[in-house]
This record gives sequence, C-alpha cells and structure tokens, in this order.
Amino acid sequence: MPADTPAAFFSYCREDSEFALRLPEDLKGAGANVWMDQLDIEPGTPWDRAVEDALIHCPRLLIILSPISVASDNVRDEVSFALSRQKRVIPVLYRDCDVPFRVARLQHVDFRANYDRGLKTLLKVLGASQPKISRHLAYLRRAGIVAARRNGKWMHYRITPPSNPHAKRILDDVLSWLKDDKDMQRDRAYLMKVCCMPSPPVQLLGAPKPIIALEPLR
Repeated sequence: MPADTPAAFFSYCREDSEFALRLPEDLKGAGANVWMDQLDIEPGTPWDRAVEDALIHCPRLLIILSPISVASDNVRDEVSFALSRQKRVIPVLYRDCDVPFRVARLQHVDFRANYDRGLKTLLKVLGASQPKISRHLAYLRRAGIVAARRNGKWMHYRITPPSNPHAKRILDDVLSWLKDDKDMQRDRAYLMKVCCMPSPPVQLLGAPKPIIALEPLR
C-alpha cells in the first residue's frame, strides 16, 4: 500500500453496488481517503491480492448492512478478520436487516432515512469535513446536472444537460448569463492558463489535465 494508506476499507455485497459505489465516491469527493475494490483496483492487478492488502493495512472497516450483505460469507470473513486484528468496524445501515451478533453492539451510521445526514456523520468519523462546494456538487450530481469522473485522487466535474426540460431551460439561461459575466470570464481565462502552464501551482502538482480543452460558455 502507498504511504497515504486509506482510512477505511469498504466491505459490501455486489448486489448493493448502486449504494456501495455512491457512498465512497461522495466520501472521496469530500476529501476522505477510503478504499473500495471497484474504484481502487487498477486494471491488470490481481484482485484477491489487492483486496487482502487493503484489508490488512486499512485501520477501519466500513460494512454496508443489508439483507443480502449480512448473509454473504465474504462480508462475514472480512468483518471477522478486521475484528481479529482489532480494527475499528463501523456498521453502515443501508437497509433493514438482522444485524450479525458481532456487529450488533457497535454504534452504526444510519443511511436509511437521510443520506446527507449519514454522509456528514461518516465524514466526521473519518476525520474529513465536507466543504460547502463539495456538498453542493453532490446535490448537482444527484439532480443530473453535473457528472463526475475520478482520476486517482482527483475528481473531474462537467455540466450535463438535465433530462427535465424545465431544468434544462433554467440551466441554459444561467449559462447564457454567465457567458457575459466579467468575473466568470476572468476565472476561465486564468483556469485555461493554469491548466496549460508547464509549472502549475503547488496545489495542482500531479493533477491530470482535462481530457478535452475547456469550451467557451454557450
């Protein structure tokens, strides 16, 4: 594992992948360093070795609880291993289920009724606080207005036309207004300069360049 060892390992069942992928993506977007096989195993890497290595080195295990996951032998094995190594196990309650005996006495983070509240709690537990811009980007992603792509530790965001015609009309009006906004023009000019300069600011060292050049606002 690299020097910046992830703070937590995700244990889950593949049938819960819709939630299991959304949660670590939101945590990573907010600055939390978590490990999840579908997001962090590079192509060509032996899958079982990567999982074992991450499970050994991560100090915490996040178990996503659902009727399917509590019946999974793989999930039970990962929890047993974590407990045997005295790692901190944090139950994430995704759906109502019969919580296993060894996990039932541990305080859980409840995502059933309020996802945003559960996310905020989990970020606090992991020592990361979700900044306003990250939280707002998460809202926009769920609304279908913004799409995200991960590249290592970096997140790339882009605007996508929403399917709702009324939302699309509002977005088009906002983009049209921003096209002539002086502050926006100045920020975009600076961003273009920074992305293409040979020695970027220290905050952007190691950041991958955008796949395509920035397009002017419509």
